[in-house]
Amino acid sequence: VTMNSGTIVLGDHLALADNVKFNGVGSVDFGLRNLVLPGRDITWTSTLYMVNTAALELSAPFKLNGTWFFGSTGVAAGAQTRSRSVLDGHGMMLDMSLHGTIVVRAGHTLEVNNCVIKGLASQQGAGGGVSGGMGFFLMEDQYSTVSFNGCTLHLGGNYTLTQGQFYFYGQPSTVMCGSYSFSAQNNFNGAA
Repeated sequence: VTMNSGTIVLGDHLALADNVKFNGVGSVDFGLRNLVLPGRDITWTSTLYMVNTAALELSAPFKLNGTWFFGSTGVAAGAQTRSRSVLDGHGMMLDMSLHGTIVVRAGHTLEVNNCVIKGLASQQGAGGGVSGGMGFFLMEDQYSTVSFNGCTLHLGGNYTLTQGQFYFYGQPSTVMCGSYSFSAQNNFNGAA
């Protein structure tokens, strides 16, 4: 599916066939429904703005070489009616080591459940680029939040969260540092 800056509006829960990809830049208005990604190991390079998500679900290992925006944006079609999004990994791997970026919009919360996330490193500078070409979470403001529940994070470089909040709750989560360092102080209202 070539997005061409268009919008897909879900009228029901949708599970994508194994050979389906969203290409280019566009928006997905979930309408508080679920979208299940293809059931085979696949790489997406698209830039997607996701609003009103119930859940984005993985059903196979997935490589993100693009950017996913969670929360409201001027580019997205509909108004944001929900301040929380869910990414449900179902135990699958989300490989972000090819410059994959997940942007959590201002004041939004992304809940990541049961997911193995590979290839994280800190953002370098205001405009982008990451150390070693790895992926990262870009938090738009100090109220942007990622909540990890039963996740494993594999670092591909040093990771320092300088804005926004990471929370670990529910089922235990693990950060696999290897030789890298991990620092995620919650910088809420400027407090460390």
